Amino acid sequence: MIETTNRLSPGILTASRNSQVDDVKAFSSDDELLEAAAGLFNARKKINEAERHALRRSGPPTDTVESLRRDEASRTARWNKSVRFTKNGVLLCQLSEQHSLDRVEFNVLVLLVLSQLSLLDEKPRNNADIVRLIADAEIPKPRALRALADDGKLVRSQLIVFDDPDEEFSERTPIADPSICDRILGTGDGDNSAFASSEEEFYLQLSKVTRLLGRKNERLRDIQNGYPSGSRVTKLLRQSKRLQKTISDLLEQNPDWKLKRLFDLCDGAPERLMLLALIGKELGHLSPDDNLFTGGGLSRGASCNMDGDRELLGLLKPDQTLVREKLIQPCGGEFELTSDEAADLERVEFELTAEALKLLDFDKKLIRARSSEFAPRKACTSLAQLVLPDDAKKVIDLAIANAQKASVLIDDWGLGELIPYGRGLTLLFSGTPGTGKTATAEALANELDKPILVADYSRIQNCFVGQTEKNIVRVFREAKKHEAVLFWDEADAMFFDRDDSSRTWEVRDVNVILQQLERFDGVCILATNRIMALDKALERRIAMKVIFERPDKVMRQKIWKKLLPEKMPIGGEVNLDTLAEYDLSGGEIKNVVLNAARSALLRDTPSVVTKSDFDKAVEMELKGCWSGQQRGRIGF
Repeated sequence: MIETTNRLSPGILTASRNSQVDDVKAFSSDDELLEAAAGLFNARKKINEAERHALRRSGPPTDTVESLRRDEASRTARWNKSVRFTKNGVLLCQLSEQHSLDRVEFNVLVLLVLSQLSLLDEKPRNNADIVRLIADAEIPKPRALRALADDGKLVRSQLIVFDDPDEEFSERTPIADPSICDRILGTGDGDNSAFASSEEEFYLQLSKVTRLLGRKNERLRDIQNGYPSGSRVTKLLRQSKRLQKTISDLLEQNPDWKLKRLFDLCDGAPERLMLLALIGKELGHLSPDDNLFTGGGLSRGASCNMDGDRELLGLLKPDQTLVREKLIQPCGGEFELTSDEAADLERVEFELTAEALKLLDFDKKLIRARSSEFAPRKACTSLAQLVLPDDAKKVIDLAIANAQKASVLIDDWGLGELIPYGRGLTLLFSGTPGTGKTATAEALANELDKPILVADYSRIQNCFVGQTEKNIVRVFREAKKHEAVLFWDEADAMFFDRDDSSRTWEVRDVNVILQQLERFDGVCILATNRIMALDKALERRIAMKVIFERPDKVMRQKIWKKLLPEKMPIGGEVNLDTLAEYDLSGGEIKNVVLNAARSALLRDTPSVVTKSDFDKAVEMELKGCWSGQQRGRIGF
C-alpha cells in the first residue's frame, strides 16, 4: 500500500509500507539529505532509461528493470522515513515548514537544489524533465506540473524562478533560489567584508547595486510595454535579491554605520532599495536623467517579481514613510507631488532630501562630478562695466537690495508666514537686441556674488513626451541647488502666450514653467525682444520690469569710453564724439570696436587703430543691420 500524505514531514517519493527500512535515522545535515536524495533520483533516472529501452524492444520489462525498481523502492522508503525523523538543523526541511510546502513541492525544490549543485548524473533541462523524475502512480503529472506553476507556492515564495519565463511552460528551465545553495555550501551567511570592510568602501561598491537596479528597471519596463525580456529579468531579480541580503547582513554587522540609521527609519526592503537607488543618484553612479529615479523606475527597481510591483508606487505617496519622514522628495521640492495617483507618481522624479543627505554625511570625495546640461557658471561682467539709464539703475539697485536682504522680508518681518509661495525675485528685461539685457543679468549675478545659470531653450525643448517638463523642473532645481541667478534669454520661446498655442503639449509646458516660477525662491531674470508674445499670466509673477531702450548720444559716448581699453593703440584723429553720432546700440558698438581692431591687424605693421578702421567698421555694422534705417525707440 502506498503512503499518500500531502503535507510534510516531506518525502521525495512514496514508498511501500512493506519496504525494509530498518536502522533508519534522521538526517543530521543538508549534506546527508542531499546525498541520499541524489542516489534516489539517479536511481529513478536509470529506471526511466531502462523502461524506454524495454519499450523500444516491444517486450515486457526485463529482470534488470524489476531489480532497479526494487532498489528505488528501498531507497525511497529509507529516505522518506529519515526526512520524517529530521526535526532541526536541516535547511531544506526548515524551508518546507516555513512555506508550508506539500510533498510534491518539496520534491521539486530538492531536485532543483541537487541540479544546481551538480549532484545528479544528468541535470533536468526543463519542466518536462522535472515531471518525469517526480511523477509516479501516486503523483500524477498534472499535480507535478501545478507545483511548477506561476501561482504555486514555490514561485510565489521565490524558492524557485524560471530562467526563461517567455518559453512554453513545458520548456521552461526552473532553478532554485541561489541563496539556498549558498547557505548549504556555507557561503551565504558568513563574513560580508568581501563586499565592503568600511562604510566608505561600501559606497564605492554601491555602484554595482545602482547599475543593477537600473538594468532591472529597464527590463521590467520592456515587459510592461510588451517586449519579452523574461530570461534576462529573472537573472537580475536573483542578483538583486542576493545583493540585498548581503547589504542587510552587512548593516546588521555594522550598526554604527550612518546608512544603518537611515535604513532603520524604513518599513521594509522595497523602501530600502529605493533609498539605495537614490543614494546612487547622489553619488553619480548613473545619469540624474536616468528613468530609474522616477516613481515608476524606483518601483520597478525595488520589485522582486516579474510584474514590476506597480503597487510599490504607493510607497512614494506623501503620507508614506519615505516622503513623510523626509527621506526622499520629488525633485523641485514637496510642491511637485501634487497627486498621489499611480499614473502621476510614476512620472515624478525623486531625490534624497537635505535631511537624508545630512544624516548620511557623505565624504565629498565619494561624490563624482555629474555632468549636467544645465550647469551654472561664474558671472564675469560687473555693473561698473555697464552704461545704464538712471531708471534702469534704480530698478537694478532695488533688485540687489531685495535679494541681499530677502531674509528680513520673509523671516524678520513675517511675510513668509502669509506668503507661502511666489516669494522669489523675478525681473523682466525687455528691449531691442544689443541694448544690454544679457550683460545686465550677468552683472546683477556678479554683484550678488552668485553664479548664473542660463536656461538654453535648445537644450530644454525635447521631442519626447514629458521630457521638456522634466527639463524645465531640472533647470529650476539646479538653480536652487547652486543658489544661482536663473536667466531665461529669449524668454518668449518658453513663456509664450498659451492662447496662441496649437498643441496641448505646448500649453502643458507653459503651465509647468509658470508653476516652477511661482515656487522658485531665488532670483530669476527673463529677457525678451517680444514682450507682447509673453503669456498674460506671467505679468503678475514679475516683481520688477526694466525696459532697455536704445542709447542716446550721451549714453553712446559713455559706452564708447567703456569699450575702448587703455592698452589699445588708437590714432589721434579718432573722435569719440563723432563716433557717438551714429545710432548704434551697445552691442553694435562692441562689434565696431572689435572689427576696427581686426582691420588694423590686416596691415603688415599694425601700430594703431585709425579713424579709417573705425569708419569701415561702422559702415559694416550699419549695412549689416537687419532692421535697416528704422531704429525706433522703446518707451516705458
